[in-house]
Amino acid sequence: MTTALEGLIQSPQLVRYDEQIRDLLVAEQQRRAAFYAQIDEANHTLMRQPRIGGRGA
Repeated sequence: MTTALEGLIQSPQLVRYDEQIRDLLVAEQQRRAAFYAQIDEANHTLMRQPRIGGRGA
């Protein structure tokens, strides 16, 4: 690797940018996990309710 490229990779601005991207990715993963947890909870709630007009009714 060239010295110029090594210097760029280690530049404080690029390091901050990389950290910001990682933080955004973590936040997005947490948001999606919460969203899917809500869907799972709603599905479990619906599964516990008796069916209306279903078989055996």
